[in-house]
Amino acid sequence: MRPKQLEELLQQDESVSLEYKTTLNLRDKAGKAKFLKEVLSLANSLQGRAYLVIGVREKDKKKEIVGMEGITEEQIQSVIKEWCRPAIDFHFEIVPFDEKNVGVITIYSNRPPHTVKKRFGYPKTNKTGKHIKQNYLEEHEVFVRKGSTIEIASPEEIVAMAQRDSDGLDAVVSRLDRIADWQEETAEAIYSQNRANRTDWKDNWFAVPILIALITGAVIGWWWLEIPKDAFPIVSGVISIFILCVFSIFDLSEISVKQALWTIAILSFIFWGAGRTNLNLALALPISRILYGCMIGVMGGLVTSILTVF
Repeated sequence: MRPKQLEELLQQDESVSLEYKTTLNLRDKAGKAKFLKEVLSLANSLQGRAYLVIGVREKDKKKEIVGMEGITEEQIQSVIKEWCRPAIDFHFEIVPFDEKNVGVITIYSNRPPHTVKKRFGYPKTNKTGKHIKQNYLEEHEVFVRKGSTIEIASPEEIVAMAQRDSDGLDAVVSRLDRIADWQEETAEAIYSQNRANRTDWKDNWFAVPILIALITGAVIGWWWLEIPKDAFPIVSGVISIFILCVFSIFDLSEISVKQALWTIAILSFIFWGAGRTNLNLALALPISRILYGCMIGVMGGLVTSILTVF
């Protein structure tokens, strides 16, 4: 899930398929029991997918991002696998949002009714934390959501869940949803990896202007003797613009407009001065002209990079 998708999800209020949690406590039995009821009720009430969002405080339909930490998919998997039957298909991810981490558990409809796998005891405490009595999640107990509240399912509701599963449509839709999610996550991972592979030079503000200036200098060096002295700034500007267009079309760099304008202006100026010098004898060989043009171009690109950092 991308931050944009989370932002859209946060526009919704709690419902049969969405719940917000400020924190998730899996260290003690009371916290596990509360989590189990939430997961079971979401899995039994949904038709498609549901979300348990951790690290968000909701009050009066207003959401506050408080963030979360210390929870892993392995911990969640361990609790669900040990205490839920049949297995609940889910996916857990941490999404950066507003400079904090938000946990999102996506729950997919599978084979309801999902029940408590075995009797689970947990302490009930008062506001001061004093143990009042022992509570239990009973084996085969089924929880459902009605609005944003969790209740024990009635026999009629359990029959309806079983009938819904026998129809097979919800299970098919759920699996298609999961496949679509996997495809989206895979595509995003490939895109991110490709971006990472190209950041060695592509996103480097210092290297790109120098590279463009180097290519410009090499081209001008090759045609040095054929270019009229007064035409050097025009030729260098045209070559620079052409290279920038190529880089832009093939997404080879992310040079800013400021860097592009500075590159064109500085190269035009520096080659205007170089073109007016009398070096025809020294530049008789093509390789000499190319090296000389590259040297001037690198100087111009270096100046551009230094100036555009400020």
